[in-house]
Amino acid sequence: MELAVRVLNINRGHNEKILERSGVLREYANFIGHVRDQQQTGRTLHEAITAAVDFCIANGVLVEYLKNNGSEVRNMIFTEFNLEDAKEIWREEGIEKGREEERLEVARAMFAYGDSFEKIALITRFPLAMLKEKLCS
Repeated sequence: MELAVRVLNINRGHNEKILERSGVLREYANFIGHVRDQQQTGRTLHEAITAAVDFCIANGVLVEYLKNNGSEVRNMIFTEFNLEDAKEIWREEGIEKGREEERLEVARAMFAYGDSFEKIALITRFPLAMLKEKLCS
């Protein structure tokens, strides 16, 4: 099974035609923009979200929703922003995993040519016990 998903950027300055058609979506994008603005002033994420909620309520943006669901919004946005940080970490870990796979391929080639475990460990920087496990299993 394959799933294709079209993702649209609804941040300020992007896909304005879509935002023009949906007032709630436009207000949400406005709210997120205020969170980011507050962060750029040096506020923590928690402070930025709280300030953005207060600003939006005072300025007619998502008023009823924020009044009725303010704490849920804070939790959701905090989780969403942390998810972006997590994605960056996952990307970096993926790069590191790729490097480890490359080192393992080098180790396998060296082992196939008859190099000693000690030499392979020195070149690939794998611990000797781990190297023996990977190459002999």
